[in-house]
Amino acid sequence: MTIKISFGLRGENSPFMGFIGVSSTGQSSPSSIVSVDSISASVSVANTNGVNIINNTIGENQDVVAYELHNVDYRDFRGDNNSSFTSAESVADYINTEIQLITENIILRYTKLPNTVGILTVAQNVQFQYKVPDPGIISLFWDENTIPPGVDISHYDNRIVQGTITTIGDYYLEYDKTNATGITTSTLHIEVI
Repeated sequence: MTIKISFGLRGENSPFMGFIGVSSTGQSSPSSIVSVDSISASVSVANTNGVNIINNTIGENQDVVAYELHNVDYRDFRGDNNSSFTSAESVADYINTEIQLITENIILRYTKLPNTVGILTVAQNVQFQYKVPDPGIISLFWDENTIPPGVDISHYDNRIVQGTITTIGDYYLEYDKTNATGITTSTLHIEVI
């Protein structure tokens, strides 16, 4: 018997996590899916092989500890990709890390993106590759009129600029990045020396 740790329909972009299945002792989560800002995971004090999934929202309102799952053996859990775990601590770490990543991802998607100027220094006649950092970016569109000769955008990942510039100078590539709050224009300054 296993309990699969799963995410909402949008995967790590979803604000929900689920604990689907039944443990070897017959436990199952009373909530098929819970908000990631409501839960946390820990190793059981009574049993170092046990994992507790705590529902912080219910517990804080009633001044008690409310468990989604209590003291479930770590061997009963499976990750989202159906992987097994090596210890109770690895299960708790996995769940808490995923909660943190999901929370940060959601916050970034709903935070206005800043106008930025990235600076990249490359040598003349030397091939380079640069990937625009993408915290919170849903899509990115380059202004093709600002791309110098010898430089192109990857066909597989439009965050990657690559190529070889043959003329020393400064080049300013402009791009629009979007998230749930709208569109922001940014610039990549390429200095060729």
